[in-house]
Amino acid sequence: MGRTMRVTIGLVLAACLGVGFLALSAGRSVGAVEPAPAASSAVPPLEAGKRYTFYWERGELIDATALDGPRGNWIKVRNRLESGKEAVHWVNLATVTHVVELSTGK
Repeated sequence: MGRTMRVTIGLVLAACLGVGFLALSAGRSVGAVEPAPAASSAVPPLEAGKRYTFYWERGELIDATALDGPRGNWIKVRNRLESGKEAVHWVNLATVTHVVELSTGK
C-alpha cells in the first residue's frame, strides 16, 4: 500500500471518528433518527367532543370538533366547509401556532 493511500485512509478514519465523537458528545448516536417535534406549547390539552379553532402562520381551521384525543402530534377533527358539507381532517399539532377552545354556548 502506497504512502498516499495510507494517508487518505488515515484522514477518512479521523474524520469518521471526529463526527462520531461530536454526535456522542451532543448526546445522540451516529445515524440516530431525530424524534418528531413535540406539539407546540401553545396547544392546550385537547379532548374529544370539544370544539376548537386551530391557527397556523397563514390560516386557520375554524370551529372544528375533535373526534378523538390527540395521537402523538396529530388530532382527528371534523368541521363544516363553506359549501355546507362536513369534512374530516388530521391536524398536525406540531405545525399549529395556537389553539382556542370554543365555548359550548350553554
